[in-house]
Amino acid sequence: MYFLSVLINLALAGAVPTHGWMQDSQGFVTLEECQETILPRTMAIHYSVNEWTNGLGTVDMISCFTEEEWIKLNIELGHKMQEKKLNNSQT
Repeated sequence: MYFLSVLINLALAGAVPTHGWMQDSQGFVTLEECQETILPRTMAIHYSVNEWTNGLGTVDMISCFTEEEWIKLNIELGHKMQEKKLNNSQT
C-alpha cells in the first residue's frame, strides 16, 4: 500500500529533528493511484499543516511512500520510531 506522505519542516518551532514525514491514513494499491491525488490535495495539505503547526510549519515535499519507506526516511532524519506492539500490548 502507498500513502500520501508530507515532509514537514518545523525548524521555526524549534523541533529537533527539524523535519519529519507524516503519512495520510488512506492507502492506495498502486503508486500511480497515490500520485494522482497529490495535485488535487496540495492546497488542502498546505492549509492543514499551517493550521496544525500554528503557522510554524511548512511543507517541503509531498510524495507517496509505503509505510516501510516512510519509517526508513524518518529514521534517517533522526526520529526514533516506536515498535508496533501486537494486540496493543504495553509490554
